[in-house]
Formats: sequence, structure tokens, C-alpha cells
Amino acid sequence: MIHGGRKVVLGCVGVCGSRSGRLLQTSFLGGAPAADPFGPIGRTVGGKGDLPVTSEEMAKGLLRQALSSLETARKASLDSHWAFAVRTSQDASELSLKALLLTTGHEPPKVHDLAEVLKERRGELSHLGLAREEVEAMARAAADLAEDRDRSLYGDEKRQIPPTDLYGREDAARALRAAEDIHDRCKKTVEKTF
Repeated sequence: MIHGGRKVVLGCVGVCGSRSGRLLQTSFLGGAPAADPFGPIGRTVGGKGDLPVTSEEMAKGLLRQALSSLETARKASLDSHWAFAVRTSQDASELSLKALLLTTGHEPPKVHDLAEVLKERRGELSHLGLAREEVEAMARAAADLAEDRDRSLYGDEKRQIPPTDLYGREDAARALRAAEDIHDRCKKTVEKTF
């Protein structure tokens, strides 16, 4: 990238939050934050000009992505691509849960298994109308789906079994049902909260 007449290399890009609940994507040069987060080095997420993306916009965007993943999982099931249906169901549940976690005012962690985070945020989620049992059910489903994530993508590498041989119709139906339940509950909470 050329900046100020000289070539610079971006070290990493990340998302940081602010006390206002707004999320801002910033770039770092050599480990130091960009001097002007709204300038040519740092930029806002989502192409909204100079305004950072709010938690509400981020949550709703994640829910739209989750819905797209659910649609892909349904299509994969109809086409008998069971492992891919499991994989995209996990993706849908992860995105939905990250949208839900944004309603607590915290940036969701960049991990695939959100079960422990849900349990840690049980109190905050109860203030949003989610019963303890609902949170625990979503945490169990998320853990199960996360466990299937790598296997549905890579198969059983030790035994050299491809993912297509590890999953069947029932597996795909179970994963899709769990992801749909998680998405529905997260969507209702996000819409009620924002």
C-alpha cells in the first residue's frame, strides 16, 4: 500500500470496540495503532463512510450472514451433501450466537465454540429475556456443532476417512434443526434488544 508517498506494509487488521458500543476496524503498522483510525490506514467496517459500525448494525449483519448459511445448509441437505450441511449449519449457529453476544455490549471472541462464553454471560443474557435453560440448551447445541466443524470440513484425518463418509441424512437434519433453533432465538433477542 502506498501512504504519504511511501510504501507501507500493514501488519494486521482488527476490530476494536469503544465505550459507546461502536466497533471500528483499524490497521496496525509495526504493532502500533494507526495514528488516524478514520484516515487511509484505518477504515470503518461496512463501507459507511467515516462512521464506525454500531453493535446493532454488526449484529443484524451477522444474522443476515447466518440466514444465508442456513439457506446453504438446507440446499446442501436437499442435494445429499450431508457433511457440507453440517458444516454450514455450524457456521449459521456461530454467526447467530455472535450476534446475540453483541447485545450484551461485548465483542464476541473469535472462536468457533461459543458454549463457554454463553455460560459466562448467562446473567447478562437473562436480563435480555433468555432463561437459564435456554442459554444452556444453546450452549450444548453450539458445543456439539463446533465439535462437528472440523470433521465435517476435513474428515477423520487419522483414519483417512473423508467427511462425505462420516455424515448422513440424520446428522445433517440434526445440525440444521439445532442451527435453526439457535438462529430463531438469537434473532428474536437481537430484534427485541435493538
